Parts: sequence; structure tokens; C-alpha cells
Amino acid sequence: IFVVGWSDSFILFVYVFFDFAGYSKIARGMGLLYGIPTPENFNAPFLATSITEFFTRWHMSMGQFIRRNLFSPIQLYLVRKFGLKLAPLVSVITMMVSFAFVGLWHRLSWTWFSWGIAMGALMGLEKFVQTILIKQKWNPSGNIKIAIDNLGRLYVFLMIILSVHFVVNEVFPT
Repeated sequence: IFVVGWSDSFILFVYVFFDFAGYSKIARGMGLLYGIPTPENFNAPFLATSITEFFTRWHMSMGQFIRRNLFSPIQLYLVRKFGLKLAPLVSVITMMVSFAFVGLWHRLSWTWFSWGIAMGALMGLEKFVQTILIKQKWNPSGNIKIAIDNLGRLYVFLMIILSVHFVVNEVFPT
């Protein structure tokens, strides 16, 4: 799986970032030019401090579509079927199913399907950690919050580069 070098992963990451950011800005500009209200679709994703937040800032229209038409209906169905006690587990499963679909939307392959499952599991893990921290009433402030936010941004960057490295062979076949 990891045949292509890290430099290829970084190049793909930079290309996709600027390509998506650029055409999102062009679409908004054209909408303004023609008087058509165009929603924002890209909101500084690398200011995010978690993968969950990253994906709420990256391709926002697709995220809203997935949330509205896949995640919420599946989660609602499963919570009704299995009850509130299993809601945290249901949430993780629903996230993995939703992101498996996102992976398949990118390309119909096992690699992208696995990428989606992994991103969904990672976001489920983040939700689990957040829930524990909320229960502990952990609320850092001042310099500690700044340091944690910066570490969060580094974590997001590294996880995205790692995920790009996982799928780079699908984009740059050898």
C-alpha cells in the first residue's frame, strides 16, 4: 500500500488543498457577480483542532448533504432500534458508515472504502475523548489552551497527510 513516497503524498495534499480552495472561491465570486447567493464551501480547514472539525470546514456542502441524508437518518433509526444506552456506539458506527460512503464517493475501491472507515473511526475516537473530557469538566484556559489548540492543528495536519499517503497510490498509480 505505501509504495509511493511521502513527497508524493505532500504534493497531492498541496494540490488538492489549493485546487479545492481555489474553485470554492471562484464559485462564490461567480455567485456574487451574478447575484446568486452561494454558500461558503471551504472555511480554513487547517485551523481545525480535530479531524471532526476539519471535515466540518472542508467541502461543507457535501458534509451537510451527508449529515442530512445519511448520518442523521441512520443514527435516528439505530437509536430507536437499540435505545439510548447504545447511542455512543451507534454514533461511531453511523460515522463509519457515512464516511465509508464518502470514501466510495471519491473512488469506488477498497482503498477509499477503508479510508472512509478509518476517518469515521478516528472521529468516533475523538468524540469518545471529548465526552470523557466534558465529563471531567476539563476546560483549559490561557497559554495551555493556546498550546493545546496548536497541538490539535499539528495533529490534524499529520492525520490528513497520513490519510493522503494511504490513498496516494489510487491517485498516482505506479
